[in-house]
Amino acid sequence: MLQASIGSTLVPTTRRSLSRWMATALLLASTLAACRASGTPAGAPPVSAPAATSSPSAPPDALPTAPAPRSTLPSAASDAPGAGWRQLGQLVHSSANGPTVATLAIDVVAPTTLYAGTLYTIDNQIGVYRSSDGGARWQPATHGLPTTTDGTGVEGFVIDPQHPATLYAFGHFDGLWRSDDYGAHWQLTGLKTGYVNALVLDPRTPHTLYVLTGDGVQRSTDDGTNWQHIGADLPEGTSVAFVSLRIDPQQPDTLYLGASFGGVFRSADAGEHWSAMNSGLPDQPVLDGLFLDPQSHSLYVDVTGAGLYRSMDGGGHWSQASDQEYLAITPATGGILYAIMHSSLARSTDSGASWQPVDAVRCGVQALAPMPSGGIAAGCLDGRIYVLQ
Repeated sequence: MLQASIGSTLVPTTRRSLSRWMATALLLASTLAACRASGTPAGAPPVSAPAATSSPSAPPDALPTAPAPRSTLPSAASDAPGAGWRQLGQLVHSSANGPTVATLAIDVVAPTTLYAGTLYTIDNQIGVYRSSDGGARWQPATHGLPTTTDGTGVEGFVIDPQHPATLYAFGHFDGLWRSDDYGAHWQLTGLKTGYVNALVLDPRTPHTLYVLTGDGVQRSTDDGTNWQHIGADLPEGTSVAFVSLRIDPQQPDTLYLGASFGGVFRSADAGEHWSAMNSGLPDQPVLDGLFLDPQSHSLYVDVTGAGLYRSMDGGGHWSQASDQEYLAITPATGGILYAIMHSSLARSTDSGASWQPVDAVRCGVQALAPMPSGGIAAGCLDGRIYVLQ
């Protein structure tokens, strides 16, 4: 998950800032409509919204090389990392200012294989890097991926839990992309147009995928070749801003959806039908994220201006857990949660009931991923990767 503030860069739109922009646009549009209906001047101009192959048995040792990313970010702080942090490596050693790590993924079957999705790459190439030695050395893994004219890149990975050679990438570009050889080559799935905001796989049958796009939820039961819209009872994307989609790994027919101005929705039948689950949440909340702890089954939502809310009963009831905003929450092993805040990191050992500050790594953390052996990996503004055990 990506923070909103990434410095004064060329690109204003990250996933978090995009969802907030969409929510603002929806609010302004509804205000304009009310003003026009009553004949009152609005005082502002209208707002306009902007085939699988066989999987190899092990990751390849080398990937095609690509030009090093161009630096477009201000230099990150050069202070030494906080206590407990250890640097694993850096995506591009010759660059002190990037590329920014937007997302991290770790192969739980082969934990020395790591993937990083990045922003701000040379010639607007969609940025994917892979390490096969635990993060010490990184190589570009972009063969087959498109270029984009808006300067953004990969914002999410999902690794097939049963076939780790297969992984999916999505971000601020058209469609959902798939690799069947540990990122060495990429191809577009049957979902070819539109931005994908979130992707989840059914852990029982990873051939079943769910994606969240600007107009709702779609499902594929054939590895992404064919897609169908589901959830006809969800509100239309013109009245809410969809921001998050989660699946319960213990009960994979249960899905959770977060939407600004709509709140939280739950489906118990694989996305066919949805119910609002907003008891205890502010009215028409602007959500920045919906998170699920698979160990405790606790749900968390970050509400702009109101802080962090938690549900211990599948969304049936919500209560405020903190008045601070948590931009991303990542479950680690042993029931520990880590969270990215605006300018710091926090940790909880009691399912989010209380949070303690974590000694900062001082590199502008943008992404977190749990280490299978314990601890957390962090990706930074300048392309460095750290681990806290």
